[in-house]
Amino acid sequence: MRPLVDATVQHLGITAVSVAIGLLIAFPLALVARRWRGAAGPVLGLTTVLYTIPSLAMFALLTPVFGVSAAVVVTGLVLYSLTILVRNILAGLQAVPAEVREAARGMGYGPARLLCEVELPLALPALVAVRVARTAVAAGTVITLAAVLAACGGKSLEEKGGGKGGGKGELVIGSAGFTESKVLAEIYSRVLADAGYRTRVQTLANRELYEPALEKGQIDVVPEYASTLAEFLNAKKNGSKAKPVASSDLDKTVTALEKLASPRGLKVLPAGRATDRNAFAVSKEFAAENKLKTLSDLGKSKQKIKLASGEECETRVFCKPGLEKTYGIDITGLDPKGVGTPQAKQAVKDGTDQLVLTTTTDATLDNFGLVLLKDDKKLQNADNVLPVVNAKSAGDKEIETALGKLTRALTTEDLITLNRKVDAERLKPADVAQAYVESKGLVKK
Repeated sequence: MRPLVDATVQHLGITAVSVAIGLLIAFPLALVARRWRGAAGPVLGLTTVLYTIPSLAMFALLTPVFGVSAAVVVTGLVLYSLTILVRNILAGLQAVPAEVREAARGMGYGPARLLCEVELPLALPALVAVRVARTAVAAGTVITLAAVLAACGGKSLEEKGGGKGGGKGELVIGSAGFTESKVLAEIYSRVLADAGYRTRVQTLANRELYEPALEKGQIDVVPEYASTLAEFLNAKKNGSKAKPVASSDLDKTVTALEKLASPRGLKVLPAGRATDRNAFAVSKEFAAENKLKTLSDLGKSKQKIKLASGEECETRVFCKPGLEKTYGIDITGLDPKGVGTPQAKQAVKDGTDQLVLTTTTDATLDNFGLVLLKDDKKLQNADNVLPVVNAKSAGDKEIETALGKLTRALTTEDLITLNRKVDAERLKPADVAQAYVESKGLVKK
């Protein structure tokens, strides 16, 4: 029995080393093949030729170089793996929608950040969907690529809540980069896993990145906000100066959203009573010095304002353009620290920035000595939370039923509590989500 165990361990070790070395070679080759089209033919041709060499002949060629050792086996496996690894990596990267890349570049993403934060996360699902004959090697590709993604600053799929559920098929739950979206995505993941689906959460920075992926079916489900998504799709279709379609009337807003979403292959599920909306905060000291209680007061103060927000604020009608047009606020620049992140709020607390974009359900403003300015001209609409799905991959009734139960249970007070547990109590979004669905009886314990 012991020799069998030792042989198995040795086999697994050789396989892991071979795949790792193969990826170290294949990954840059795939990047070269994608970057320079003229190089694609030679790269793919060479790896294919290596793959066609019979194993006995390959080992006969390698033995004089390495002798009779494990190095012969590892080298042979590395060479054989290149054709599959290079092709799979290249196919995964090419599957990332061009509009997602353009949106990221438009927000100032450089090549390295674009690769790490956008292309690799979206390439992983495409790498999973390879032919059955390539499953073993593809699995190694995905596992190792996940390690590459972690090295870039991301998290593993396990840390993101992936791999839960049963056998009805896989659903990828999309999330934006702020706390509330992350927690809601984790809650969606658990509710759908309980309904029998295999689920994982995929986090992208903002709507400009995850919405095209949702249209393409690379993401299946996203927790959304009715008014904000309606205006996002409105601007996408009719331009940034389009007449607003969102309003304080939820039914009319959702109807407008459905008309904009349906042609894009998206299905809007019923909205719930939980609401959130964008909000803007300043430090208590800055408010006192300039006698600020409302956004109108800030505009009248003629102060030069640096705004801590997401990069997308530059073009969002409810953000920088709206603040300038509706309130006359002199915004001199954006500090892209994210929506309501601790770093963004700390920058305002320290005086580096004067204004921060957050949400009305932010539970940690007092911790940073911040206060919300009243949106007295009603620039922001109340945003009811609702699920939006890819109609083809996640439009069936079972998914709507499972998420509908959650939507009816979720309240605005719940959102505030969930945000507080992550941002103030420093709990993980996945743990907060699990406790919530169990406390509400939304999953079987």
